[in-house]
Amino acid sequence: TERLEQHFQTIKLMGLTPITFSELAEIGLEHRFDHGKRYIILTFDDGYQDNYDLLLPLLKKYQFKAVIYAVSGTDHNRWDVEHPCKPEQRFELMSPETLRDIDRSGYVEIGGHTLNHPKLAELSDAEQRHEIQQNKLDLENLLGRQLNTFAYPYGNHNQQSKEIVKQAGYQFTVATDSGPVAMHEDLQQIRRIVMFPSTSRFGLWRKIKGNYTLRKAK
Repeated sequence: TERLEQHFQTIKLMGLTPITFSELAEIGLEHRFDHGKRYIILTFDDGYQDNYDLLLPLLKKYQFKAVIYAVSGTDHNRWDVEHPCKPEQRFELMSPETLRDIDRSGYVEIGGHTLNHPKLAELSDAEQRHEIQQNKLDLENLLGRQLNTFAYPYGNHNQQSKEIVKQAGYQFTVATDSGPVAMHEDLQQIRRIVMFPSTSRFGLWRKIKGNYTLRKAK
């Protein structure tokens, strides 16, 4: 949390405004570079309980918005805990009630992230459809609204995945370190810039000041 707050302070000093994908849709892609406007989208994967306990208070403190991509088919990080070679510590996911509360907070937009966090490219077409579509249905029934953004678990996907998320009605889909430099070139494979606990204030500034993705993608 201390490092995350340092990042938030840096984002504020840089004059960036964190928005959600729903807000981006309202603004319009063509207006995201309007004079005097500097937008950033903060994304968090999986939907852990600490997003509610630790992240939400910081969002309120700095009046920031964020997007949280939620897994809906389990109550903890089963994909890590049950890893056959490198089992990791168990962390709880937000309960349905907590997900609904954080979505209604005004600071968070919930997005889809599959039922069970699989590597989609390793699944059949039918399995992919179930993971993506049922997760969307579960979350929409819970939140009482349509979802418009999705994140591929691990960033792993193939052409089938992209077609399925588009057919499911997702307007914006994020990968990790794949996808074109300009997000409008492929809205079903939006490249993200990854931050780590070791990313310093300077490291954050270097990554989001404007040309990091261009240099990395070359």
